[in-house]
Amino acid sequence: ARLLAAADAAAGHAEIAAGQSAAAIEHLEPAAAAFARFGMHDERADALHGLSLAARAANRLDAALDYGNAALDELEQMRLRVADPELRAVFASARRDYYESQIDLLMARARDERSAGAEREKYARAALEVSERGRARMIADLLQEAAVDLRSGAPAELRAKQNALYEQLADARRRRDLLLEAADPGKTAELDRAVADLAALENALNLVEIDVRRGNPRYASLTAAAPLDSAQIQKAVGSDTVLLQYSLGESASWVWVVTPERVQAVQLAGRATIEAAARRALARLEKHNADPAVQPSAAELDELAALVIAPVAESLDRPRVALALDGALQFVPFAVLPLRGADGTNAPLLARHEVIEVPSMSALGMSALALSARGAAPAERKTLAVFADPVLDASDPRLAKDGRPAPLVAAADGFAARSSAGVELGRLLSTGYEGETIASLVPDKGKLLARGFAANRDAVLDSDLADYRYIHFATHGLVDARYPGLSALVLSQFDAQGRPLDGFLRLNDIYNLKLGADLVVLSACDTALGREVRGEGFIGLTQGFMTAGARTVVASLWQVPDRATAELMRNFYRYMLDEGLAPPAALRKAQLASAAQRRWSDPYFWGAFVLVGDWR
Repeated sequence: ARLLAAADAAAGHAEIAAGQSAAAIEHLEPAAAAFARFGMHDERADALHGLSLAARAANRLDAALDYGNAALDELEQMRLRVADPELRAVFASARRDYYESQIDLLMARARDERSAGAEREKYARAALEVSERGRARMIADLLQEAAVDLRSGAPAELRAKQNALYEQLADARRRRDLLLEAADPGKTAELDRAVADLAALENALNLVEIDVRRGNPRYASLTAAAPLDSAQIQKAVGSDTVLLQYSLGESASWVWVVTPERVQAVQLAGRATIEAAARRALARLEKHNADPAVQPSAAELDELAALVIAPVAESLDRPRVALALDGALQFVPFAVLPLRGADGTNAPLLARHEVIEVPSMSALGMSALALSARGAAPAERKTLAVFADPVLDASDPRLAKDGRPAPLVAAADGFAARSSAGVELGRLLSTGYEGETIASLVPDKGKLLARGFAANRDAVLDSDLADYRYIHFATHGLVDARYPGLSALVLSQFDAQGRPLDGFLRLNDIYNLKLGADLVVLSACDTALGREVRGEGFIGLTQGFMTAGARTVVASLWQVPDRATAELMRNFYRYMLDEGLAPPAALRKAQLASAAQRRWSDPYFWGAFVLVGDWR
């Protein structure tokens, strides 16, 4: 019977491809019913999705919607059976087309000329809810775990095992990278072993994560973090903000414009067109030609803005724009995209609006719940903790004793050298100036300044950072798009005696922090990036700090220039601490101040930093 059901399903999908929708339905309906009897949930979800496609091809839109909803319900039940949120996210990402198909169906109903106005709005709202249902679920799950402090009960031996596995994974990844760079045909077998080691270590880490969760008695009490409906999203947005929520689809993309008064859906070009334009815009932004005779072009930014901002420009009637982005749009800072004003002139979106990014409005709701569960903030809250200008390599003059290198430096195997093949981690001279300048804005009793040797991993892990409103890191960032657990902030690699240290504050360390910060600033390269998972955004440092308790995070989308960043950050904190501006307004003003300086007018110097999280 199971083989017959599988044969029916295969025949049904083949008939969809051949355009035989009626025959496809005849095969897929009994297949879906049989899979339900046998408890074959994945196969049933696939059959239901096929039925939705076939019913739509037959112009049976209501039936297609019913099948599509059933497929999403089945998918949700399967998702919950996966204990590790990251594996859960990857599982759902592989079936992202279920959500996109359902959104297309709902928007087809919303745009049906035979539908009344109220009915059109109903379907547009339903499409927004499917979009919300399919985005940023991993961070919502992690925030829900943080609300019950799920990680705190993990046995010490499990944590030690986890840390050891991450060290082994870093070493194995570096061996693999060096072999790939060497491109030596005689080392094919060694490369195969390195790849197999990586797979085995990744699997072992996943099993440890599952043990951490299932070993905590609070895990059994967790239920799925429920996404907000359209009315709840409107209420959460607030009166001074307009939300732009994007969903990129194969043939058409959509952006919902959401305020407390309205939900408006606008059709955009297909994913391939938009993502190609986004990649061109990023290529323009992340590199700067120092030759003054070569004037940078804005054509790539104009092209992307015409695709994703111009269609909704007239609806941007609030001082703040919140962005829930999708796909390659996440690589581009919308603040730099040109927007045509009422006077007919183009100016960056930033010139007219505060700009903030959100994983989803549902994730922000879970973030507020997690922060509330941590209890009230300390009565005597401190202002600022800064970690800057760490000691990274043996050539650093701060390691010298009487003009000679410290004796233990030569014996170091170099954690920094093991970080990634081909990555230079030299000293960033301006980070010292940056840290000192920012710290000078705060009285001594309200700040922590850890610079040089003091800017080490233990200082972060052992400090009571829950006491601080603002936490600032000025150093290198390492982002691993394949193994996000290896993404890290790089802190001091040596102590004052020259002894080597593990100086990587990795993602797992960050998850285990307990913060209550209004803002964490990652003043380093690429810190807004990570492993891209369709529907989830980036798994990386930004998400880690939000899970740890940061309401908002400022992070970068490319390799930022050292000196320009230091000046940007100096102004950013001055506007917050001296003028009392909230982080979104302060970042906007600081970026506009940089853009107004001739030497830093190009957005390469100031546009990389985005603010992610809860502005409310």
